[in-house]
Amino acid sequence: MSAEAEPAPSVASKLVGGAGLLLALVPVLAALLLTRDGGGYTIDQWGLWAAATLVAAGIAVLAQPTSTLSGVQLLLPLSLLGLAGWTLVSIRWAAWPQSALVDADRYLFYAAATTLVLVAVPTPGWRRLLVAATAAGAALPALILALQLVANSDPAALFASGRLVGKVGYGGGLAAAVAIAFWPLVAFASDRATPRPARPLAAFGAGISLAAVVPTEARASVWALTLSSLVFFALCPTPLRSGLVAASALLPTLALWHQLNGVFATAGAVGAGSVGRSMLAVGMTATVVCAVQVIVDELITLGPTGRRAVAIVATAGAVLALAAGGAVALAATDGHPVGWARHSLQRTVDSVGTESSQAASQGEAGSRFGSLDTGRYDLWKVAVRGFEKQPAKGYGGGNFGYLNVRIGRPFLFPFQAHSQVLEVASSLGFPGLVLYLVVLGLPLGACVWLRLSGLARSEALLAAGAAGGLTYFAAHGQVDWIWQIASCALPAMLLSAAVVGMLPPATVRRRRPLAGGAVALAAIAAAAVLVVPAALAQSYLERSYREPLAQALRDADRADSLDRLSGRPQLAAARALLRNGNTSEALEAARRAAAAEPGYWVAWQMVAITAAREGQRDEAAAALRRVEQLAPRLPLDLRAELPGSGFDHS
Repeated sequence: MSAEAEPAPSVASKLVGGAGLLLALVPVLAALLLTRDGGGYTIDQWGLWAAATLVAAGIAVLAQPTSTLSGVQLLLPLSLLGLAGWTLVSIRWAAWPQSALVDADRYLFYAAATTLVLVAVPTPGWRRLLVAATAAGAALPALILALQLVANSDPAALFASGRLVGKVGYGGGLAAAVAIAFWPLVAFASDRATPRPARPLAAFGAGISLAAVVPTEARASVWALTLSSLVFFALCPTPLRSGLVAASALLPTLALWHQLNGVFATAGAVGAGSVGRSMLAVGMTATVVCAVQVIVDELITLGPTGRRAVAIVATAGAVLALAAGGAVALAATDGHPVGWARHSLQRTVDSVGTESSQAASQGEAGSRFGSLDTGRYDLWKVAVRGFEKQPAKGYGGGNFGYLNVRIGRPFLFPFQAHSQVLEVASSLGFPGLVLYLVVLGLPLGACVWLRLSGLARSEALLAAGAAGGLTYFAAHGQVDWIWQIASCALPAMLLSAAVVGMLPPATVRRRRPLAGGAVALAAIAAAAVLVVPAALAQSYLERSYREPLAQALRDADRADSLDRLSGRPQLAAARALLRNGNTSEALEAARRAAAAEPGYWVAWQMVAITAAREGQRDEAAAALRRVEQLAPRLPLDLRAELPGSGFDHS
């Protein structure tokens, strides 16, 4: 189909569109600020943002008297709502029911974000601004980190074992939070329709977000970026122009690899300031190249012959680059790349559970990127076994951690399967797997359809940029747990809704006021009943772990009044009492925790420890037997002590 010129918007439509965009910026702001608050992993970090997004979505639905959303477009938020609903149902059989509730709240959060975009940002111009804001918001943390590193603002707090983690606290999470911006920003930077001053800024964001991936040492991010490049250029209507922008970020990143990777490779001997300066240098190089492209666009307009000549030269250059890359790969693998890959994969499988399965630690290797040993294979086997045992319903949303401690090697990564497809399969069975694949596949399918449908070049380029970002997120999410980190997943949800919103609309139809009011009330009720109490309960629990006894017990009691599904509040009270030497009362609280959540091994471990100190040997022995049933492969060092409070939260 060909793009038709849009009629000039009236003042009223501009006001309505601007108000809708402001509502849709709530999850954009949430993703940005969550990179400064743990990334948005536990619900105390993202719960109030989820409630705000649910309310905003309800307001947007109520305020829109008409709708043009087709059934295909509605499928995206409805699939996320289906995941939330099925996860809530799974509370009935989940061993850790509160974890299922939190997982359902996360799906509600993402459903509200997609609904907000589809309802409140229905026109191409505003949708384009939203994608730009989403990409800019994702790249901004990379700029902030670079400036902090250059200023030497407590650089040690930004690294963990030589990996750049920022306030997210996890290298893979930080990489995913910023790298998803790369392809959308490349698209904006290379698009003639983008305002001229904004194009170099977009290139700067693309460069610095790509450079930020290297010091995180996130291997999954590099492989996902590689795969996403294939999708982006397959769909891109301007591969030469966009390729120039992408190369202006990639080539300086490769040239400055040692400086970007230096803190990890040298065990801190290379200063963090060098990492920050290198990140800024990559961004500035991309800016300069894009600025030159903007000037050339103004001065030169190529005819068909000129464009063919440029295409031939660029193709020849690409062939030479591929040949050079192939030569390097052959040299690195002694002329046997297939054998090297097979050997590396076999080494990964065979070394699971041994010291060699751990990633190269700081200073023991020049980089993590050359190793395939991650320990994930064992987690994937656990998820597959769980799906085989209970394919119809799974073990309950958010309950992979329960499954892992029962049949896996639980203390590498206790709560996530590090593959969202496998985690959904093991925790929610076939129904959850089908719904998740719709959420993952529908936006990517929309990007392909849009590219084949004859859109104007600018719209097609926007779809290609979104496709690159979504492919990156989908690929990274199958070897990592970024779906559970809101600052990583929210940009993907917003891009998904934006491209699905570009699909052909349905006939304009008026909404029934009662239906809109019901949706708004349901959103507010979900926020008030399902999300806010769980978020406050988690917040009270976190506070209780570091407070004096009296205040810790008050906060544990507050958490208990809000969390009726688990024994974690009583366990928090037992922790506080044990810290203060009150073993007898700690035993009583531990008993209540175990009774409230009999499938949680840490509560029984607390019973065993406190009962032993109180001389209740039979009870202590019985509790230890229960621990062995729930966590049969628990390391010996954890059988004699109480695990930290971090084990209490998934």
